[in-house]
Formats: sequence, C-alpha cells, structure tokens
Amino acid sequence: MCLAATTGFRSSPSAASDARHWISDHLHRWDIDELRDTAMLLSSELVTNAVVHASSATEVSMAVVDGALEVSVSDSEPQVATLLLRRQPGRASRADQQTIREGGRGLHVVAALADSWGASRTDDGKRVWFRLDLHEPAHAERRG
Repeated sequence: MCLAATTGFRSSPSAASDARHWISDHLHRWDIDELRDTAMLLSSELVTNAVVHASSATEVSMAVVDGALEVSVSDSEPQVATLLLRRQPGRASRADQQTIREGGRGLHVVAALADSWGASRTDDGKRVWFRLDLHEPAHAERRG
C-alpha cells in the first residue's frame, strides 16, 4: 500500500495552521500517530518560512517511503534554504545575527528533530524536505 498525499496552501497567515491540520489528519488516517506532533511542528516551520521568505503559495507533499515519513514543502523562491550557523559566535554577519534574534530558528528546529533534511532548487523555486524514521515495530509488521 502506497501512502502519499499532496496539497497546496495559499500564502497567508493561516497557511502554517492549515498545513498542521492537513498533516495531522493524514497521519491519523494512516495510523502514524507517533510522528504526528513532530511532523506538524516541522511542517509548520517550513510552511512559515515559505510564506515569510518566498511570499508564495506552497505545495506540501508527504509519503511513507522506506520506513520513514518524508514531508516536503515547495515554494516559488529559488534561493535554497540554509541553516545559519550559530555555533561559531562572531562569524555570522550582522544581518544574520538580526535574523536569528527575530526568528530564523525554523531550520534549526528541523535540523534538531528530523532524522534528515535538505533543500534543493526546482524548475520553479525550491523544495525543502525532512524525514522522520518510523521507529514503532508495529508499523513495519502492519505494512508487511
């Protein structure tokens, strides 16, 4: 059985909330409740980044692939998301330091909680994704 879904969200203040509800509903239907809170948080961070930095509609996709949940958020901004390195004080530019103070922690949250994540350019913007491994053995048995 293939578990996959894709939807779009307008660039609006409610986009992150709408994405959280969509993720939650699908994971509940797919009986993957143990990843729901983390997937909702990380999806919300990525959709918020798209709304704030790209000011574009987003496409959110998720699928269960090779024992993991993969979620991606695509937008029309071609600049690939980067993680501002806060581990080396004094190395970030003033603009980066200001960004970190005002927000700018979304990708740090993704990097800390996801089993893996990344970003790449697409023909019409970029795609940022994360992967959460399914740890509960019952899922592997049910999916056979």
